[in-house]
Amino acid sequence: MTGALERAAFTEPLSPARAGVPGRRRPHALVHPVDGQVHWYGPLAWALGPGWSCYGLRTDTGPALDAGIGAMAARYTERLRHAEPRGPYTVTGWSFGAVVAFAMARLLEDAGQDVEQLVLIDPPPLPARPGSGALGVHLSRLLPGRDEEEIGAALAAVTARPAGDRADALAHVLGLTDGFTLRRLAVLVGHHHALDGWMPAGTVERLLLVQPSATAAQGPGGWLAHGRTARHAVVPGDHHTLLDGPALPVLADLYTPGAERAGDMR
Repeated sequence: MTGALERAAFTEPLSPARAGVPGRRRPHALVHPVDGQVHWYGPLAWALGPGWSCYGLRTDTGPALDAGIGAMAARYTERLRHAEPRGPYTVTGWSFGAVVAFAMARLLEDAGQDVEQLVLIDPPPLPARPGSGALGVHLSRLLPGRDEEEIGAALAAVTARPAGDRADALAHVLGLTDGFTLRRLAVLVGHHHALDGWMPAGTVERLLLVQPSATAAQGPGGWLAHGRTARHAVVPGDHHTLLDGPALPVLADLYTPGAERAGDMR
C-alpha cells in the first residue's frame, strides 16, 4: 500500500515467474466510484488473472475532497506512478470513477506515458449533472433506516448552503453523529459537488466505453468524441451488476487482445 493506493484484488500475491507469466505484469489503475471505495473492483481484478497488477485508488478525505476532479486526478496519478513508474498503463473507472480516470489518462499521456487503454464503465452522460436526486439515492443507501421523504427534505434544507458546508449541514439536519457515517457523508457530498458541470478537456488515444444493456439505448452520452480511437461495448445487466454476475466475464474479455469479439461492440 502506498498512501491511499491499495491493491484491489489478486488471485494470490504471486510473483510473475511463479504465476507462469514471464516479465512484468500490466499495471492497471481502478478508480473509486462516488462512495470512494474500491472493493467493487475485486471480482474484476480476479477475473483478469495473474498477468495484471491491479491497484484500487481510494478516495482522499478532508479538505482534499473540495479540490475538484483535476486535482484529484493529479494526486491519484502521482500515487500510481510511485507504485508503477512507467507504462503502458490501463486505467479503469466505473460511474463517477470514469470521470477521474479520464482526467488521469490525459495527465499520463501529457507526461509522455502510454495509456494502453482507458476503460469507462457506465460513466455519467456529459456534461455531468448529478443533481440532488442522485445524491438522495446514494444517501438512501448510506442511511437505510431513513425514508426518501426525510432525506429529500434534508437536501432541500441545505441547497442554499455553500458547497463546503453542505455535508456538515446535512449531518446536523439528519442528526448524524457517528464518525464513520460522517466521513462517508462528506465523501458523497464532496464527490457530487466535484462532478457537477464537469466536462472532459481534449481526447485520449484509446478509449473504451462500456455500458449495460439495461440503459444502452440512452446512447454514449458524448464520451466517444473524446477518444482518438474509441470503442463502445454493451454488456449484460444494469449499472449495479456490471462488476459482478453475468456481465463480469464479458467485461474481463474486453481487456484482452481481440476484444472486439467480446460483448456487443458498436
